[in-house]
Amino acid sequence: MSTSTRSTVRAGLAAASILALAGAAILPGCGMGGGSSTSEHANVAKERMNQLKSATEWDLAQQAFLAGDLDKAIEKVDTSLKLNPQVAKSHVLRGRILLEQGAMGEALDSLETAEAIDPTNIDARYFQGIIYERLTDRENALVQYQAVAELDQSNAQYVIAVAEVMVDLGRVEEADEYLEGLGSRFEHSPGVRQTQGYLAFMLDRPESAYEHFRDARLLAPDDQAIAEDLVRAQISTGRFAEAEYNLALLLSDEFNADRRDLKHLRSRCLLSVDRPMEARELLLDLTSGDEGASDVGAWIGLGQVAYRLQDMARVRRSAARLQAIAPQRHEGFLYSALWQRDQGRFADAVKSTTEALKRKPDDFSSLTLRGLALVDLNKLEHARKTFEYTKTRYPKSETIARALAAVELRQQEENAGFASANVPEEGEAN
Repeated sequence: MSTSTRSTVRAGLAAASILALAGAAILPGCGMGGGSSTSEHANVAKERMNQLKSATEWDLAQQAFLAGDLDKAIEKVDTSLKLNPQVAKSHVLRGRILLEQGAMGEALDSLETAEAIDPTNIDARYFQGIIYERLTDRENALVQYQAVAELDQSNAQYVIAVAEVMVDLGRVEEADEYLEGLGSRFEHSPGVRQTQGYLAFMLDRPESAYEHFRDARLLAPDDQAIAEDLVRAQISTGRFAEAEYNLALLLSDEFNADRRDLKHLRSRCLLSVDRPMEARELLLDLTSGDEGASDVGAWIGLGQVAYRLQDMARVRRSAARLQAIAPQRHEGFLYSALWQRDQGRFADAVKSTTEALKRKPDDFSSLTLRGLALVDLNKLEHARKTFEYTKTRYPKSETIARALAAVELRQQEENAGFASANVPEEGEAN
């Protein structure tokens, strides 16, 4: 390279250096010294590092919470919040931990902070609803649950919570209308159908309850709670054969083999479908052993089925047992009256019905049996008054109407017989 050429190159390099320095001075963030730019980069890096540490601490807090180590969980979540206090889910987690620890006031504060940071945070509002429920502040609980149900319109859990709080507030019809107003949105949710079934029962609409539980069972065939609800709905609507079939299936599960409540229901169904022998065997099992000796419901059922089978010895045994373990109930005295009348001890039967009616005034069976025992004693006027009173309490009963008519006819016949017996024969008048 010639001397002139090297000079030209040096001149070009010098010009480029001057331009580069000028550009560095003009362009922001490109200065040659440390200055404010370096500090800003450091701050950003530090903030980013705090965010990463905060997330790590949150993960550790979540793991500890799920493992049930609440002390470690609260320690970790507090560390996470110190590093990054503007994270809604961290305040939610803190609120949940405090809720588990029973510190509901502090938990509510954390959840309210989470809501202030992020008003759309569903968990923040949902767990506030739970706390308000525990504090029996149901109006505020309802507000939170309704807000959550609006924020997430696909989760059936939230609309069920709304309905349940409405029920707690005594607004059963409103709860029913609320769920009905959702239309087809949750038509395939077994939980919503189940809740509608409960509401129908509360509103004295057993047929509607049956339909809802039936639909819920179709949607969740393996849900035992729904199966049991359906059974009770079937019984309440007189579908005893269907209920008995479902109860047999439930009891065939080894986990339900010792469920006395299900056996009670099945014995009732067996009696209702005219299978008293099977019902008696089931009730004999229920009344055996130490637990069975004090099972009032089982002894009541056994007395009922024994009378159906005219097993009067067992009727008497049921009566004695009930009077011993449940003297405040009327059934033991009713069963005594049944046995006494069968034995021809009519006066004792009347006394036993008196005791039964002291415990349950206006009981149909006790009133009817009392009237019959009075007829047996030929106390027709007392029997007539008993049946007349019973008719005022049960005006649609054909049994009482027939019994009253029979007593009145018998009185007429006796009065006619008495009158004819006292008519003087011809010639006696003089």
